[in-house]
Amino acid sequence: MSKGVCVFDLDLTLGDFGSIDYFGLVYNPSVFILLNQIPDSDVEHFKETINLYTTNQKNFLTNLRSRFEQKIHSTGIEDKLFRPNIKKLLVPLVKAYKDKKIEGFIIYSNNANVYNLEYAGSRIMEMFNTPELFKAYLSRNDPRRLEHDGKPKGDRAKTYATINKIIPVDENRILFMDDIYHDDLYSRPLTYIHVPPYFSPLKDVNILELWEDFEDIFNSCLNEFSVTTEEIFNLYHIKYFVQARDLQDMQEKYVAYVRLATPTVFNENAEMIKNRVESYVSSLNSYEGGKRKKTRKTKRKTVRKRNY
Repeated sequence: MSKGVCVFDLDLTLGDFGSIDYFGLVYNPSVFILLNQIPDSDVEHFKETINLYTTNQKNFLTNLRSRFEQKIHSTGIEDKLFRPNIKKLLVPLVKAYKDKKIEGFIIYSNNANVYNLEYAGSRIMEMFNTPELFKAYLSRNDPRRLEHDGKPKGDRAKTYATINKIIPVDENRILFMDDIYHDDLYSRPLTYIHVPPYFSPLKDVNILELWEDFEDIFNSCLNEFSVTTEEIFNLYHIKYFVQARDLQDMQEKYVAYVRLATPTVFNENAEMIKNRVESYVSSLNSYEGGKRKKTRKTKRKTVRKRNY
């Protein structure tokens, strides 16, 4: 109970991942179950069908994801997805984690596509070479939220009870960061950092370039794993849920799927975030074994030297 826990919202807080959201539907068929897009009566049939994918088909999807994410990183697109200076802002928290003062990080989001949460968490762990940093990804439909957060619709609540269920922690040992206010958490004695919402500056041209990179890697993987375009587009989740017949059709659906925000002036309050983070880390240093260190409340007694 003595360690801290850092909890982050995803969208507009850690970054703006709308331009890659679509690809999670392609890489991971199970996303559709998590999105609650499959009637309960059909879930078992869906699972059985995708379990019949061949090894080559599964390797194709896994490598397509890995290589495209590497491309996003190497081309600098990733920098536009994350909040500016995100690494610099997180440095004190990661250091506290490595010093065993923080139990770990959680992404707690009302985004239903768990792929985005996993992407953000995995990239941050790679930034710091800390593979165990994130302990949980709580998306909108995560069953662990049902007990305390209400039904998964609208502006769903985020609560201390849910965080405590994932990692038992005292309220005043939590750092919570979000671009909006959540009543239950805001009313508690935790470090609540309300940040300005971040909208990615990606333009139409960036989206098309992003697609071209995806298409190049897609074709490269076809050759390497000895699968045909027709075979991939007949995979159950792509045929019936992504509903794309070929790459051109997929591109059109991708562009339509991406919701580009209206250009907005982004006024980051980096100094405020930095100060709140440092204050939180300092509060962790004032505890030992779950109890605040004793501090001297009275002046030290003056001892006069005797004159013999």
